[in-house]
Amino acid sequence: MNRMRNRTLLAIAAAFCVIVPVSSLCAADQSNPPPEPPVEKDWAVYIYCGADNDYEVAALFALDQCIKGLKAAEDAAQEGEGDPISVHVVMYLDGQGSGNTVVYEVTSEGASSVDLMAEGEYDSSDPNTLVEFLTEAMYHYPGDNTLLVVKNGHAWCGVCPDEESQDAKYLMPIHDLAEALMDEGVVESGGVDVLALDGDNMASIEVIYELRNACKYFVGSQQDVPLDGLPYYLFLKDLASETAIPDHAEVARSMVANYVSYYNNTEGKKIGLEHQLSNSQMAVTGSAFRMGEGGANIQPIVDAFNNTLNYMLYGILPEGMAEYAESQGVDVEEKLAQWMYPDITTGDPVWSWVPLSRNNISSARDCALIGKMSDQAGYEWLPDVYTWQWSLSALSNYDAYGDSDPPSGDTPLRPDLDELNDPFIRLLLEDFMTVFGYEEEGIYRGIFDPTRIDPDGALVWLAQSQIFDRSGNSFPHGLNIWFPPTWVQWESLDNTRTRTYLYDGSNVELPAEYYCIDCPFDYNDIDLDFVATTAWMDYFASYYDSRWTIYGNPDAPRANPLW
Repeated sequence: MNRMRNRTLLAIAAAFCVIVPVSSLCAADQSNPPPEPPVEKDWAVYIYCGADNDYEVAALFALDQCIKGLKAAEDAAQEGEGDPISVHVVMYLDGQGSGNTVVYEVTSEGASSVDLMAEGEYDSSDPNTLVEFLTEAMYHYPGDNTLLVVKNGHAWCGVCPDEESQDAKYLMPIHDLAEALMDEGVVESGGVDVLALDGDNMASIEVIYELRNACKYFVGSQQDVPLDGLPYYLFLKDLASETAIPDHAEVARSMVANYVSYYNNTEGKKIGLEHQLSNSQMAVTGSAFRMGEGGANIQPIVDAFNNTLNYMLYGILPEGMAEYAESQGVDVEEKLAQWMYPDITTGDPVWSWVPLSRNNISSARDCALIGKMSDQAGYEWLPDVYTWQWSLSALSNYDAYGDSDPPSGDTPLRPDLDELNDPFIRLLLEDFMTVFGYEEEGIYRGIFDPTRIDPDGALVWLAQSQIFDRSGNSFPHGLNIWFPPTWVQWESLDNTRTRTYLYDGSNVELPAEYYCIDCPFDYNDIDLDFVATTAWMDYFASYYDSRWTIYGNPDAPRANPLW
């Protein structure tokens, strides 16, 4: 969510004070005791809402929608056949200012504050706060299956900014979120089956990798989430109306489908649901992933992606690929030699895939950008990683057709391996598609087809808004990746912001809105381990330093001394 929308908040805040059927965000000493003994239900929904920031009004709207969703399910049950499943809904809500951290038990009749946590103001960006909330909620409101929704966040920057915690906004780093969910007390209480992150750009490869061991299913959006957030009314209405207990995958898929439906236009008309803004139909996408035991589905995605980077940077092929290519008639030595280029200072041949392929890399990135500046509020430089890899493969192979133009949508992109300009980029892409669980022919320019999802892969569901279907320049496939603007954009943008985010264990300060411009060149600075065993940051440095091959400036600084 971005500051452009903040102008509307003051105008609508007063209206939401009467929407929520509770008098106010009351203090803990006004609460009721939790139920004794605890009653286990089929599903327990825990909502952790860090709203000690500009988006308290969005949190109150979410609470109101939860109540109305449960009421709609109750009304439907009275008219339908079969008994609905039982559902707990508990919301932690830390409002803006001091002394108003409240935990609510939410039912079809309203929201009642309960003495689930000790009295006092809590820091929602502190993982210990999340651990305390989860352990207490899981004990007093247990469920055979659990869904945790964390509201507010900004991609790999973290979740739940809290204005009371420090002078500047502070977020809970993603690795702290993961550790909180893997806390011994949380795990012994049953752990989190489905994790949904109600924040901007949370469905990124960096975030999902950090959370690979923290839950069974993951739900998030590749893009900025509109002010209303996830469709609490729709998914709680559907969940509480079920007469057979849905499994984790079903709930994850339902959340994604409802999220996109909520913001879609229907024949050009607004859906008959409550919205905070009069025109809230936006370009949205949502995806659900099966993490696998111990992150078994996510680790291979990162490994396959890293294999591509290692090849592009260093000419390193994963085990068995050279032998397979040889068996298919490819002269491996000849194909690899095409990327050797004389160093401009020594004349020695060095591996130069990145500088020699920079135009293809840039074109692939442009092809994979999600949306436009006008409908993405500036986040359009976060490309879809699947589309970037697909486009990179197609563009690096187009010499096989004897044509100076890249392949179009009607060009077959799978000629024989020995015909390809670079067969290894294709093979690396196919390895990625296998573990990702989704495959299609050509650069994606059509409506998403869920039948292409392999149930044995990581991706289990994805949906996109109609705006994407008709825009022709957006390709959401489930995960984005931080990819900063071109160096020309970088130098021309005004990155000055007064509000910054601080990170645990480092002195890195990033702007609130344009964090993807000024983020560090090493994720280790903010305690992410995504690059601990990857070449991702090396790739960024090489990509930008390769500009000398395009602009003819041999004196340009180069991170890689070989170049």
